[in-house]
Amino acid sequence: MRCVGYAKRKSCADSRVDVPIKEQNDRIRAYCKEHGHELVGLYEDKSDDVTKDSGFLKLKADGMVRRFDFVVVDSVYRCGMTASNARDVLEMTFFPAGIGFVILEDGFCSYGRTMEELDNYFIDAIRTATLRPFADKRRNDWANGIFSVHDEKYGYLLSEDRKSFAIDEEAAPIIRKIFELADSGMKMTEITDYMNEHGYEAYGTHLRRVAQKRRPQLLDVWTVGAVKTILTTTSYKGVGTRNLDGITYEYDIPAIVSTEMYDRVQKQLEKRSTKGRKKSERMKNAFSHRIFDGDTGNRVECIRLESGEPVFAERKWRPDRYVSYADVMRAAVKALREEKRISEKAVRFFDTYQCDRYLSNKRDELYDKGVSAFQDITAAENGNIPLYQSFDKGDIKKEDYDRAHQEILDNIRAKTECLDKLIEEEELLLKKYSSNNPWVKLYSGISIPAELTQADVKRWIEKVLLYDYERIEVVMKHQVWRIKPQ
Repeated sequence: MRCVGYAKRKSCADSRVDVPIKEQNDRIRAYCKEHGHELVGLYEDKSDDVTKDSGFLKLKADGMVRRFDFVVVDSVYRCGMTASNARDVLEMTFFPAGIGFVILEDGFCSYGRTMEELDNYFIDAIRTATLRPFADKRRNDWANGIFSVHDEKYGYLLSEDRKSFAIDEEAAPIIRKIFELADSGMKMTEITDYMNEHGYEAYGTHLRRVAQKRRPQLLDVWTVGAVKTILTTTSYKGVGTRNLDGITYEYDIPAIVSTEMYDRVQKQLEKRSTKGRKKSERMKNAFSHRIFDGDTGNRVECIRLESGEPVFAERKWRPDRYVSYADVMRAAVKALREEKRISEKAVRFFDTYQCDRYLSNKRDELYDKGVSAFQDITAAENGNIPLYQSFDKGDIKKEDYDRAHQEILDNIRAKTECLDKLIEEEELLLKKYSSNNPWVKLYSGISIPAELTQADVKRWIEKVLLYDYERIEVVMKHQVWRIKPQ
């Protein structure tokens, strides 16, 4: 067996020490001698710059033309620029071509291994090289009293040395106002309306303007969630908290409201909470948290008229804008029965010639696209070899080689993503037109009660939308999987 070794001086993982090339090569020679392999060559990257990998690229080029049968590497963290590069060459390129490998540091040999085992090994290696150093850095920063942008809170500004917080004088008056409104007895929904009506800069808008951490998901209006976050954040009474490794740590931070006011508000919130109430005391609403105004997206309240009839209405009561609870229930049951009917029709369609023909045509289309993408990948990879050979002979400059090599890698990456999407699309297609379809599993053969419970609604219905409090639209779950046979 023709065996080669690869050694790199600089480790790609901060948590791993650098090892001299000679020491690595000695271990490679010892392994080959112990196992009776013929060592026909050694590839090396001696630079202190981890991005320098000409030896690694030559290893890949020679492997693609089968100049060896087996590769010995001292460590997966000293194999190319990153652990991901090591995976791309050893697992994704060499292994399918019949070239085996061994990682001496972990005693991991590819012989007798499945692709799943190789995947698990390299994924864990990549995590070790990326996520774990990040976690170690967080612990080290915390031990040295350094905060990160993830510790930023509304109402505070992180100092330049990241060791302290100063009160944000723009947001502090708003925080105090919210606590004053809550202390006066206003509900969070009422506080939200008040903040929006009086033009206070929204929680999300302010954070995007002054905070270091990007928060594109926050809204430009006040929400109940933002108000609740403010009212329950202990930092505003001078006690900051931080979670690390599942442990909550406390630290001092400038107070914005008094401890007395903060504690009074917490008692108010606790009184309004429904957690301690008996179920018989609460209004039974099967559509809780799932019914909205179709035009504004606002959540709709379930209240009782003076007659005792339950209805759905806006938080700001208007006598002409409500829908009876019974009408919503009838619409939901009707929509559910229709969904059951169509799903059971789909089950019957799966066993027909029309379904087989449709799937065959679709798979042929995907196959043609896949062949084209694979040919593009192969052509791009083959272009790597003559490019490197030209560089090795001195026909092209290093900067020209690097630029052309990067263009090839970018092209391969784009075509590989395209191929992966085609494979995923085929898997989804076959799943959609089979009994494994999640939508079919959810609705076919179900027993529908005349009156839905909250558990029924949660199981079968995504949401209910009310338009002008006249038209009711029931949106069912798994609609991306829904099919409607002719």
